[in-house]
Amino acid sequence: MMIWIYTAMYFITLSIMQIVGFYIYAKMYFRISKKGELLKTLFASIADVFLASVLVSPLLFGLGFVDTFEELFNTDMLYMTCFLILCVVSPIPGVIYFKSIYLKRLRELGCVFKWVL
Repeated sequence: MMIWIYTAMYFITLSIMQIVGFYIYAKMYFRISKKGELLKTLFASIADVFLASVLVSPLLFGLGFVDTFEELFNTDMLYMTCFLILCVVSPIPGVIYFKSIYLKRLRELGCVFKWVL
């Protein structure tokens, strides 16, 4: 039972970290929008690499988590399935936050394509 609580706390923490990551990503794009075209492209690439690392973080941090509880992962298929589902679901609060607060303003600045989200 304790492992389930520990896992829930792990993914709550990851979700909060990803909300902060999306916040930083949006602020980076607001700063980028004031640059020239060449600098905008360069800095946008850096911002996109940052976002990619934020989105992949549950899997990367999860590797250490799996090492700690390797025996449980090997024996309990339900736990492993729930863990992988949580890895996929954990960015959703950050995506909703980004979409509801920043996406419209970034589209107006021309930083985000219309087909995104």
